[in-house]
Amino acid sequence: MNIIADNRLGLFALVALTALTLFLYGQLPAEIPINFSISGESTEYLTKSIAAILIPGAYALTLILANIIIAMSPEKFAMLQSKRALDSMVFAIGVLMCFLQYAILLHAGEFEFFVRYFSLGTAIFLIIGGNVIGKIERNFVIGLRFPWTMDSDAAWRHSHRAAGKSMVAAGVLLILSNFFIVNLWITVSLLAGSIAIPIFWFGIERKRNPEKWKEN
Repeated sequence: MNIIADNRLGLFALVALTALTLFLYGQLPAEIPINFSISGESTEYLTKSIAAILIPGAYALTLILANIIIAMSPEKFAMLQSKRALDSMVFAIGVLMCFLQYAILLHAGEFEFFVRYFSLGTAIFLIIGGNVIGKIERNFVIGLRFPWTMDSDAAWRHSHRAAGKSMVAAGVLLILSNFFIVNLWITVSLLAGSIAIPIFWFGIERKRNPEKWKEN
């Protein structure tokens, strides 16, 4: 396995995230708000050095763990034809992390600022991820890993293609909604709904016609 070639987009996102953090670091106050009350007021703070490293560190760990788990996967789930799609999915996560890092470091206690950039990052993640999730082979690392989606390759493909369409639609709606209203609940609802609806829809479909989705 060529680590650089198989993770070029993910590594690019990590470099971009690191560069963004270094660029912003000198502008940061000594303490960064990291939590809000229901009313939107800052309630918890971290020193800027710790706040700055959390997101890049978490994303770097995601890259490392993803490669380790893929390398340890059984031969049946080696995902040999999914390397580009997997790299694109991890890249989508990296894009979300870049927006989240920007929102966390610069919101200065303004909850609406945080939500706006978190929402935009989520929207782009949904659009990129939705375009590639249907191309990822059945595996135990990434995707909708439920008993009824992993029954067979056909079940996996069908459920993930449906989820991909749902994710792209939710991402577009989220971008449009940000022009009119910035609301965390809209962001969370579209993110969760774009994944949950296809999962439960396919679960019902599988129950109605179980023979169609037997192991192949």
